[in-house]
Amino acid sequence: MKEWCDGFLEYLRVECGYSVHTVAAYGRDLRRFEEISGGRLEGETVREFAAKLSGLGLAPASVARHVASLRSFLRFLLAEGLLREDLRKHLLPPRRPAPLPHPLSEREVNALVDGPDLSTRDRAILELLYASGIRASELVSLRTEDVNLEVGYVRCRGKGGKERIVPIGRRSIRRLREFVPRGERLFPLRRETLWRLVRRAAQSAGLLDAVHPHTLRHTFATHLVRRGADLRYVQEMLGHSKISSTQVYTHVDHDRLREIHRRYHPRA
Repeated sequence: MKEWCDGFLEYLRVECGYSVHTVAAYGRDLRRFEEISGGRLEGETVREFAAKLSGLGLAPASVARHVASLRSFLRFLLAEGLLREDLRKHLLPPRRPAPLPHPLSEREVNALVDGPDLSTRDRAILELLYASGIRASELVSLRTEDVNLEVGYVRCRGKGGKERIVPIGRRSIRRLREFVPRGERLFPLRRETLWRLVRRAAQSAGLLDAVHPHTLRHTFATHLVRRGADLRYVQEMLGHSKISSTQVYTHVDHDRLREIHRRYHPRA
C-alpha cells in the first residue's frame, strides 16, 4: 500500500498542483488509515474507518477530512486500474452541519488593526488580511511584485495554484506603503508565525473569542455581503471554485436579520 500511497501523493503534487501542505495532510490521513487497517485495503476496513476514528476521539470535522482523503485515494487507484472493485461504496462519512463563521464586528476589526503595540509590518499584515480576505497560506507566499499599490490590488495563488486578482482599499494601501519589504517575499513568515501574530494582536485588543487569520477572511466576506455585495463577486475574491462555498455568508446575514426581527418586532 505504501507504493500506491507514494504514487497518489506524487499525482497530487505534480498533476493536480496541490501545495506541499495539502499533500502532506493527505499523507498523514492515509498513514492513519494504514495504521488502523493494518495495511488491508478491503471493503471491511474501509467501511469501519470512520467509526474507528470516532472511537479514537477525533472531532467530526477531522473524521470527515480523513474519509475525504481516503475517498480521493480510492478514486485514484480505481482510475489507475489498481483496484478491481470501487471501494468508495463502503465509505459512510459522518454527517455534520456546516459550521458558520464567527466574524468580527467592524468595531472589533478597528480595535485589532489599530492596536498601539503593533509594528509597521504587523499592522500591514492585519490590514491586508481584512482588506483582501486572502488565506494565511496565500499571504505568506506573496511576493513583493504581487502587490500593485498604484492600482490597488494583490495577485495571489490559491488552492491548486489558481491565480486571482483581489482589490485592496485605501487603508491597506497606506499601511503597505509604510512597510518596506526587504526581500523577494513580501512577508517572509511561516503560517504558524502568522497565526501567533494574529492571536497576540487579538489579545492585545481585548478580543475574548479566538481570532486567527481565517477569522479575518470570514469577516471580510461577511461584511461585504451585509453591505450588499453580489455573491458572485465575493466568490471571485475569495477564490472559491463553487458558489455553494460562498453561500454560507448569506446564512450568516440571515442570522443577523432574525436577530433584528426578534429585537424590534412587537410580536417577535
